Amino acid sequence: MQAEYNCEVFGATNKTAIGTPVSVASTGDKFIYTAHEPIEIVRWGILVTTTVDVGVGSTFALDMRPTLASDTNRVEGALADGTLMTTGTTDVAAGDIICMNCTPIVLEPSQQVVLAVDDAPDTAGIAYAIIWYRVLPFVGDNLGDNVHVRTA
Repeated sequence: MQAEYNCEVFGATNKTAIGTPVSVASTGDKFIYTAHEPIEIVRWGILVTTTVDVGVGSTFALDMRPTLASDTNRVEGALADGTLMTTGTTDVAAGDIICMNCTPIVLEPSQQVVLAVDDAPDTAGIAYAIIWYRVLPFVGDNLGDNVHVRTA
């Protein structure tokens, strides 16, 4: 039986709308995804819209923010296998997806993952971030401190 996954494509730092793709030709934080329900990320990557000039390679990392909009206690490269690399000299064409399966990472509502460029492509490249995840039920401990259920 095939597992079911949701897929989310997002641009800039806004998960609620597809937004605009951003340049990945420089280092730093590029995309921020905020969980609005408990999820388990199982794959992530980028969807290229303008050719990524790889040159000798580039490195993308998936970091985790346990607190909304804060780098306090941020986990750099949240996954042991959380580094996505392009190698060699073959550019990545517009329309291509570079992605990797990963050790699942669970996010509670309002926690974030940040896709960062650690080693930038040579001169060019524009992309969206993309993640695949499973939705988890709102039960027990995964409600976290950020979800307050009110009764009528």
